[in-house]
Amino acid sequence: MNLRKLLKDNKGLSIYTVGSLFKTAVQIIANAIILVYIDPEDMGIFNTFALFQTYALFAQAGITNGLNRELPYSLGEGDDKKALRLASTAMLFTLISIVVVIITGTILYILQGDTFIKKLSIITVVLLTALRFYESYLTSTFRSNQSFEKLGKAFIFRALAGIVTIPLVIWFDYEGYIARFLLISFLLVGLMFVVRPIKEILYFGKDEFILMLKTGMPIFGLSYFFQTIKTADRFLLATLYGTEYVGYYSFAIMTYAAFSTLPSTIANYIYPKFSYALGRKETMSKLWEHAWKSNAAMFIILLPLAILGYFITPWVVVTFFPKYTMGIAATQIILFAGVFSGATIGGNLLWSLKAWKYMIQLQIIGGVLIGLSVYLSIQFFPDKVTAAAIGMLIGEIFYFVLSNAFIYLKTHE
Repeated sequence: MNLRKLLKDNKGLSIYTVGSLFKTAVQIIANAIILVYIDPEDMGIFNTFALFQTYALFAQAGITNGLNRELPYSLGEGDDKKALRLASTAMLFTLISIVVVIITGTILYILQGDTFIKKLSIITVVLLTALRFYESYLTSTFRSNQSFEKLGKAFIFRALAGIVTIPLVIWFDYEGYIARFLLISFLLVGLMFVVRPIKEILYFGKDEFILMLKTGMPIFGLSYFFQTIKTADRFLLATLYGTEYVGYYSFAIMTYAAFSTLPSTIANYIYPKFSYALGRKETMSKLWEHAWKSNAAMFIILLPLAILGYFITPWVVVTFFPKYTMGIAATQIILFAGVFSGATIGGNLLWSLKAWKYMIQLQIIGGVLIGLSVYLSIQFFPDKVTAAAIGMLIGEIFYFVLSNAFIYLKTHE
């Protein structure tokens, strides 16, 4: 098969991947510029309140997770009417969960908004969380190659907006940083809404809701636990040593977030493909092949990037971001944590298979190992910022090994 035919047959994936890479590149460049103009103290406050986005996921109650699995499975079975009912029910519940987020954010504002910076940060984080909820729902409805092509184009427009809005940070410092964040998020969600593949109806299906709840709640509960544990580095630094340490760790946080963009977006592509393949009764051996190849591809792609980042980080930080020199070693280490984290995207197969036994063991054991690794590293190493990154790396290596082992065990039962 020649390259032209391969790209033509996978046009949706190609554009989606290009859009994701472009978005990642812009995010890295923008973050670099942002750190020149924003003080570590302010970044520490924002990144601490940004934990609200992770903790607020509880309001989704697993419905989006259930939709992620059941929608492509129904499409794989050829039941388009059921797919529409699922999407419409999930959309209505998402709007309700957004209302809950806004109410909770208002309470946080009243309790913690004692300075202008904190007030602005809380308002921004609450709005970003609401937009993220709706973005997650919309992402769940993109399932065909054609729809992923449209989503890839939306990512490209989002990246272009990321370039155009960089001057806001230069002109208005922290306020410009906040405004840029909100403008880009509103634009992306708006574009996704316009090109969404499923036009929902005003419908709430009890049966569909129960199905998504039964499927999504275990997935959500385990994912929520795991994602919460993965904030251990920031949480422990903030609670044990103060937000200033989180500020110095911000360069590592931003690097890790940018580095994780590609595997997370590719995971959004392959997860529904697993569920769709199950709906079409594909064999376990074939699914195992898809899973390990996905993990191997991510590892091969990310490792050279991490090595390159390791060697250029000291020069970049000292030359352009001298305020964040305390975070150089942490950034170098966190890059490799991103490699092992990204090479677990094939684990989505376990969600598609509803392999609860394996997922419970994986998420709980893996999460505990990550949290424990961070805590022990912070206790053991004198440089607390670097220690947080070391703990994340050790934990991600443990999780990488467990994830691949459990995928193999499930598909070879």
